[in-house]
Amino acid sequence: MRHFSDLVLNKYFKLDGNSLAWVIIGGLISSMFLTLIVVPFINYIFDRIMQKSWQGRKERNPD
Repeated sequence: MRHFSDLVLNKYFKLDGNSLAWVIIGGLISSMFLTLIVVPFINYIFDRIMQKSWQGRKERNPD
């Protein structure tokens, strides 16, 4: 018995036994997305949080 997802993938992407290639392509796309979008965004958010915490500390304890 074939699954619905197999039928859809075979109809639109013409898969004929090369599923390992699709796994590799999916891994490359997801790692590129994580590297170029998610990691810099998390770094930016973390940097903003650290800047705000240092500003608050300077205002409470002026030197």
